[in-house]
Amino acid sequence: MRMTEHANFRGAYDAVLAKWPEPVESLEVATPYGMTHINACGPAGGKPLMLFHSGGATSTVWFENVGVLARDHRVLAIDQINDAGRSVPSGRPVHTRDDLMAWLDAVAAGLGIASGVRLCGHSYGGWLALDYALHSPDRVTHLALLDPSGCFAGMRLSYRLRALPLFLPGPKPARMRSFLRWETGGAELDPDWYELTALAANAKALLPRVETGVLAGATHHTIPIGQSATINDHLARFFSDG
Repeated sequence: MRMTEHANFRGAYDAVLAKWPEPVESLEVATPYGMTHINACGPAGGKPLMLFHSGGATSTVWFENVGVLARDHRVLAIDQINDAGRSVPSGRPVHTRDDLMAWLDAVAAGLGIASGVRLCGHSYGGWLALDYALHSPDRVTHLALLDPSGCFAGMRLSYRLRALPLFLPGPKPARMRSFLRWETGGAELDPDWYELTALAANAKALLPRVETGVLAGATHHTIPIGQSATINDHLARFFSDG
């Protein structure tokens, strides 16, 4: 990333982070795969709640949710090591699911979390959260998935074809803006998050204890910002001990 592009990304990142209604503490955890950046808020002694963002969204995307979630939890919004954000890959490369699980083990250890952690993920972050819950069931107590990718069903061909230009060589911001406009059907998106993302570029049968819900009118990329009041209500009740 060239210096101007890097500065533009950092500025866009800070603009979205400024929307967080809670004081944010920036944490960095060293792992064998590089330095992991975490935006944390909520009481230091609260129950740990890790948030995993969708591809390219960065950990800043939770600004409409952390106000509620941080009341009773120590919210730990993670910039994924192999994605956009302020985590810095170095050392071992991340190639496989096992690499991602080892990376998260190192993050949890660096944060001093041995057990009792809650997980919430959207899209690719949902896939990551589910895999980590399966990998480390003794550490995870609650798992919330917001429209997770590749967990219970595949993506439609039309979606894959629309997303294909994002993976081709060349500048991507304009392609991401176009993709988001199409996927959300012109829904109103937070302009700062929209810009940052452009720059960054059958469950019930299988899980009888799962709680599911449908957000009427939502699209994949209006989550978790759109209809945040409903999302927050469900998450707060799910993560409560009651």
